[in-house]
Amino acid sequence: MLRKLTPWILALLFLAPLTFIGIIAFSAGWEFPEVFPKWGFSAWEILLGTSSSSGLFTLFSSALLAFVVAVLSSFLGYFLSYLLMGKRRTLLLWLSLIPFCTAPVILAANFQFFFISAHLSASWLGVLIAQLLIGVPYAFLLFSTFWNKERKTIDDAARTLGASDGVLLWKVHLPAAKGLLRIALIQLFLFSWFEYGMTQYIGVGQVKTLTVEVFRYMQEGNMAVAAVASLLLILPPFIALLLIRKVNIGNA
Repeated sequence: MLRKLTPWILALLFLAPLTFIGIIAFSAGWEFPEVFPKWGFSAWEILLGTSSSSGLFTLFSSALLAFVVAVLSSFLGYFLSYLLMGKRRTLLLWLSLIPFCTAPVILAANFQFFFISAHLSASWLGVLIAQLLIGVPYAFLLFSTFWNKERKTIDDAARTLGASDGVLLWKVHLPAAKGLLRIALIQLFLFSWFEYGMTQYIGVGQVKTLTVEVFRYMQEGNMAVAAVASLLLILPPFIALLLIRKVNIGNA
């Protein structure tokens, strides 16, 4: 009996907060003692309405930043893991774990001086570079599992046939790594999409992303607009969940 009820209980616990956020997002007011709110799209118009382009710009900026971070981190991690895994493998793996040993805010505070000196603080490019400091090591760790003895054997065989490094990377190993590459792209997109600490600290409030805006709306007490932004914020994970289920992580 308990085994049959467990999935429904978990589904209820998962959907209850989303239902509450959805109710607030589509409400135009909710005053005591009314049981149900007055329905409306005023919050959607404030965030995405044509009268103000700030919400659409924030949405576009967040998606673009997440896309660039995912692509650059994935391919840099792929290339670096191939070029460096044969040299001091254990040391490099330990160094790649450093960004994950502390909170992103502390990392941002440590690097803030260098970003200010390079005139990258409070800029979109600065936030991009800051997120790459976490994204590239993550991709490096992810692809480090790909370069095993089997890959080394294929690499040696291709070199015997005269394959160059470029051919090895693009035509021999990349097709075999496409499943892992898709996983890296999806996970790194979600990392950048939800990232708050580094974006807020390095961006100094000037670089607006959807995650940063959700916190700002909540601090302002504008809960309806914050609910709309939250619904838009959790949309990519649902899409990513559907994509990941169809991804083959194997070498084929």
